[in-house]
Amino acid sequence: MSFNKSESNRVFKTIICFALSYIAFIVSAVIISLTMPLDFGEKYGQFMCAILQLLAIWILFHIVRFKKGMPFLKNGYYTMPMVALSVFVVITAIFINLATYNYILLIVYFALAILSTLIFAWWRTSITRSYLERLGNRNIASLNEELLQKDEYIKKLEADVERLGKIVHRDNKLVPAMEMAVERFIMDESGEMSVGSELLEELRKMSKDRKGLVATAVNADKPSVNTGVARVDTLITYMNEKAANEGITLKVTVGIDIKELLDKCIDEESFCTLLADLLDNAIIATKYNNARDVLLDMSMIKKAPAIHIFDSGIPFDKEVLINYGIEQTTTHGDDGGSGIGLMQTYEILAKCRASIFIDEFSSGLYTKKISVVFDRKRQFLLYTPREDSEVSFLKRRADLTVVRK
Repeated sequence: MSFNKSESNRVFKTIICFALSYIAFIVSAVIISLTMPLDFGEKYGQFMCAILQLLAIWILFHIVRFKKGMPFLKNGYYTMPMVALSVFVVITAIFINLATYNYILLIVYFALAILSTLIFAWWRTSITRSYLERLGNRNIASLNEELLQKDEYIKKLEADVERLGKIVHRDNKLVPAMEMAVERFIMDESGEMSVGSELLEELRKMSKDRKGLVATAVNADKPSVNTGVARVDTLITYMNEKAANEGITLKVTVGIDIKELLDKCIDEESFCTLLADLLDNAIIATKYNNARDVLLDMSMIKKAPAIHIFDSGIPFDKEVLINYGIEQTTTHGDDGGSGIGLMQTYEILAKCRASIFIDEFSSGLYTKKISVVFDRKRQFLLYTPREDSEVSFLKRRADLTVVRK
């Protein structure tokens, strides 16, 4: 016999309601015993206790959070802990009222302790698995959005190529004719000025068409980003040009209010320094791969503003991970890397108590993602598909949590 989710929720609700009813009874009994005189009749006391118990339950389910039932049953994180706690309360109530031998209570408590430990371990595992699933779904959504943007970009390039082809096709016929006409006009001293004016006008028109095409192609490569902060916009434009010079495609998406972020979480200078260091590291790492793509995504994660840098570059090596924030380390010394950027990043994150998450991918367009989350928690997490033997050395860092995918 198997239970679907709806049936399981009914069972859980029943258990939790028993526990809530017993807790309400205990609270009501304590209040009645403290407020009523000693000579108050037992039946009247029980009646008042029942009224107070019903009133407590009624008030509980008229609180805004519980008006529509038990919200934690909709969230897998909290369902099992609440059910385990309720089972503990119900069983404790039963044995307190019925048990006559202490060793029975001892066995029950011992079994409940083991059960609670197992449930807690299962809960923690479920949290990690659920977080990874949500993270994977978010990455897929980001990649799908980027694919749509790339499709639009490709269509625009195809339209430009088609327009360029028409101009080239036309010019292949017109330029030789214009060349011959200009040559004859120069050689013929008796040429009329009206003929020269017509030739000049045709040349100007051809030049204008070509300049317009070039300007359109150049502007197509610039990120259409307007964060509302001129310094940030200028930095992103500069990093885009730097990436383009290396043959790297830099995409930018903005889903947060940058001004609000700078007001509440980090000052403008530190933000620009952090953004420049992260993008520069991504560009340097990406130069060594055939796939050359970088994505800057500024959005919310768990109600906290965050910077996400995706790149298709080489993964972080052992020295960088183990020494991050401790000493300057770089694997790109030949390209001007010094490790100062990583140290600056660590110091800025410590200053504003932001968290950094490194997520490595074994497949897809990108090989890794660095997320800086302004959540005031100062966490350092690495999500990786690497084998245990490849990341065991990171156990030396007490501040780093490694989660294998």
